[in-house]
Amino acid sequence: GYGCEVEAVVIKDMADIMKIDLNNFRVADVRKYEFVGLDVAYMFYCWFAKTSGFSVRKGHVVRNHEGNILQQTFLCSCEGFREDRGLTLENRKREPKNETRCGCNAKCRVHVDIVSMRWYVTLLEIDHTHDLLGGTLCGLLPAHRKMSQGDIDEIERNRKAGIRPYQVYGSMANTSGGFHKVGFVKKDLYNQVGKQKKLLYSDACGAVKYLQELCSKDPLMFVAHSIDKERKLDRLFWCDGESRMNYEIFGDVLAFVPSNTT
Repeated sequence: GYGCEVEAVVIKDMADIMKIDLNNFRVADVRKYEFVGLDVAYMFYCWFAKTSGFSVRKGHVVRNHEGNILQQTFLCSCEGFREDRGLTLENRKREPKNETRCGCNAKCRVHVDIVSMRWYVTLLEIDHTHDLLGGTLCGLLPAHRKMSQGDIDEIERNRKAGIRPYQVYGSMANTSGGFHKVGFVKKDLYNQVGKQKKLLYSDACGAVKYLQELCSKDPLMFVAHSIDKERKLDRLFWCDGESRMNYEIFGDVLAFVPSNTT
């Protein structure tokens, strides 16, 4: 690694990252770590940020002439300032969101070793221009909020059972031991429910459209569907031309399988 005078410690995945003692972490310690990929280096800085009380985003990238990334900078989410789009209270359609950027200079820059193809840290700035959050609140920052597949499946099961989203969120908070331990906020749950409804609608429309396209190629094909009170796809039936012709010929044939007992 960069300026490394001690034996390198190879970091392969999240399990290796979680073994790092960040409570007694010093800036100089980061020089001994070598990450097997850029994504692992980013995971490290995200974990470092979460334990420290801030969130991160990806910044400037340096590429070679072939387009491969040689260097990337990860930034504190409060880096820079909000872009001035010339909007005023009179001409904007929505209320402005709270200002989250305050010109923070905390960052982590990583570079790839072209021989070993491992990534190492060349710059780590840890001083922030804003207060850091405690552990219970830091997990609620957008960059640290995550919804597992198990959470998504539970939300979908409850949605199909008619349980309202706010009730689902309350139940998950009760099971987890508090709202701050759920891993995401109520808004994320509502967004996921909306995404699932949109996906179901998209899948249903796609299926009907696909069958209608087949009808244009097969004049004998028959397609019919119905919707329920909520205008969702309820029943879908189709039969291609070959099947209809086979039914006309063999529909009156009674088939049976002989066995030793008959």
